[in-house]
Amino acid sequence: MKNPSFDWERLKDVFYRSRAIGELKWPTQYEEFKCALSLTVIAVEIQDFIQVYNYFGQLLGKINLQRIHEDIIKFEFDKDEKLILVTKSSIKIVKGWSPLTIESVPLQDPTIDTIWDYHNGIMLLAKSRDIYKLNGNEWELLYENKDKKYNLLTKNHWSCNDDSIILLDVDHVYQVSTSNGALLKLITDSSWHKVTISSRGFICLYNMKDNKLQIFRDPARILMEHNLDSTPDDICWCGNDTVACSFEDEIKLYGPDGLYVTFWYPFTVTNLRAEVDGLKVITTEKIYFLSRVQPQTSNIFRIGSTEPGAMLVDSFSLLEDHAPKAIEILKNFVLEKGVLDCIAAAIDEFEPKLQKMLLNAASYGKASLQYKSFDASIFVNACNTIKLLNCFRSFGIFLTVEEYRCISLKGVIDRLLTYHRYYECIQICKLANERFLLGYVFTEWAKDKIKGSPDMEDDELLDKIKSRLSVIDMTDTLQMVAVAKVAYLEGRFQLSRNLALLEKNEEARIEQLYNLDDDSIALKECIKVQNYSLTISLLIALSKKLTNSQLTKLLIIDMFNNPLYLYYMRMDKAYLYDFYRQTDRFIDLAHVLLQQGKEQQSLHSFLPQIKDLYSQVQNSEVVNNTIEQLQRQEKLWIYQESLGKRFAISFTNMTLDQTLSKLIETGQDKQVKEIVKKFKISEKKLYHLKCKTLVEAKKFDELLQFAQSRKSPIGYMPFYTYLKSRGHMDKASPYVNMIPGLSYQEKKKLYVECRGFRDAIQLAGKEKDIPGLKEIYNIIPPNEPELKALANETMSRI
Repeated sequence: MKNPSFDWERLKDVFYRSRAIGELKWPTQYEEFKCALSLTVIAVEIQDFIQVYNYFGQLLGKINLQRIHEDIIKFEFDKDEKLILVTKSSIKIVKGWSPLTIESVPLQDPTIDTIWDYHNGIMLLAKSRDIYKLNGNEWELLYENKDKKYNLLTKNHWSCNDDSIILLDVDHVYQVSTSNGALLKLITDSSWHKVTISSRGFICLYNMKDNKLQIFRDPARILMEHNLDSTPDDICWCGNDTVACSFEDEIKLYGPDGLYVTFWYPFTVTNLRAEVDGLKVITTEKIYFLSRVQPQTSNIFRIGSTEPGAMLVDSFSLLEDHAPKAIEILKNFVLEKGVLDCIAAAIDEFEPKLQKMLLNAASYGKASLQYKSFDASIFVNACNTIKLLNCFRSFGIFLTVEEYRCISLKGVIDRLLTYHRYYECIQICKLANERFLLGYVFTEWAKDKIKGSPDMEDDELLDKIKSRLSVIDMTDTLQMVAVAKVAYLEGRFQLSRNLALLEKNEEARIEQLYNLDDDSIALKECIKVQNYSLTISLLIALSKKLTNSQLTKLLIIDMFNNPLYLYYMRMDKAYLYDFYRQTDRFIDLAHVLLQQGKEQQSLHSFLPQIKDLYSQVQNSEVVNNTIEQLQRQEKLWIYQESLGKRFAISFTNMTLDQTLSKLIETGQDKQVKEIVKKFKISEKKLYHLKCKTLVEAKKFDELLQFAQSRKSPIGYMPFYTYLKSRGHMDKASPYVNMIPGLSYQEKKKLYVECRGFRDAIQLAGKEKDIPGLKEIYNIIPPNEPELKALANETMSRI
């Protein structure tokens, strides 16, 4: 195998090499043609067409310029490799190729001024030389040259990167910030004729009169100056830190101290393109990539190298025929560094044979290291990266690892999708094991299939999409809603609905059905997945879109036995009233009126309507009982009004129990007997109410008199309990002896619980219960010495 270093050139301590990456197969036989390069494709203007090719020369798309109806003054690719066509009045961005989709960004008023030049999102006007920046689909004024601060004679007199714009005035050099439009004078009283700025901000100036190059980042510190032998055809950056000049069939790279290296080509150099890590050179017959040789690669292939990577490759080459010598070599260098160098060099190579040799050497070295002393994922990731880069190159996309890291795998996929290269995208996704991107590719294919199939029926398209979907199992990564939206925009509403139903994401599926006005299907899907919050959200949205009658009809049909929305709207009495009225749900409607009457404290005004609603329901025992209760309530209201007039006390909104308690509290015995008789209140209930009311009113003498007036139908335990629960312990004690059937122990316990210690002592003394007296003695608080003395005296008498 030929040593690749034979084709290297050395510039001071750095090696450079030029590698062919493709042969030109597009029609460049015409004498005059314009060319624009991107990272992965080339656009060529020939006669009345702009044609886009990959680096294999395969035609990807073309534009008939006669249909543009404007003269194209320039064309180039943007960062996403969308083709930009520049006219005097606008720029046109090619968004798609099949069908051809062009989006125009016009000047605000092309009658005042026109476009002079455009590059990398920056536009200069012809008359004023005002500077604009493309922001989305609008022009943003960066600098207004109203004072004629600068005058640019040719289009070589300016250059820009993402951060800065360099302007070569007749006498000065200016810099404009792309972020805020600030103008800064870099160099005064200095004349230059061409400028190019690297992505990292290095500036190269060229003076045609003196045939001189000057390179700097800060004008106060000149990095390099070169006097050229002849005028270059073009000047471009090789990577970010080396300047390249083209001279017919050769490229010269310039370094410090007046040094340079020359690369000769068998064909005329026509175009240059700066890349992040090198330079693409287009000749009339081939495409080359000129780049710096990475240190790891240089260490391995440099003649006479004794670096670890070179030693590992030597050891591996001897392994088959001279194994002992190969093993001995492994002892003479840092093996891990050799492995890492071989891996890095393999990634940097284009030639599969070199890649394989270097990876085999790295694998051999890795296996010779101690177990688990080396991170095997480094090797695995390198192999995966090399497989992807080789796959890209087989499809006409020549990327270095640095370029690949800049645009990412999705960036590669997007560039292929621009030209509808779905097969290549699927192969890449499978190789990278990227299920999400595979779903993304399928989604884009389906969208383009719908757009590009105007003659196919909806059912036929749906079957086509489903059949492809069954072959590629990745429904969990698909965005079928995006496809459904495209179908909707194309006027295919049934197809859009069916595609939306294939969406796995519940919220996205429901939203699309809602947007399609398939309200019933959307609601059924919500109920089907039992997502209550989503159902409520949908119903709220529908309530704003539909009339009440339309929403009610939807609820009746799809949520007849599901009270979810009614529960959510439970506080909206107007809505509930309208809904129950439309659905003839008389009982529920009566409940709404009942609640409304209570809230407005005017229930009696709603009662006739409530009774009428209940009467609409026939043969229901529950309803009959309810009607009886309503009639009883109405009777109570009439009686309460008469009481209010008689005693000047408001009984409004009181219950029957509250009314009776109020009469007991105010001592209206006659009316108490009257209301008991009128509403058939039981004697037990009367006793409970009167006992409770007198305790709360603290009428203890009246309570005792009431208890002793006659035998209580509820016993006397309630009297004791009410008093004790309200904290009136001393008033509860007399009732203990009135409670029939209590044992001695039960009585003693009740006395102690209500702190009736004196009664408890007397009871225990009567029973001659010395242990009981001791127990009581221990419970008596220390601040009751008289009671303790009484307990001792009682015990001494027994």
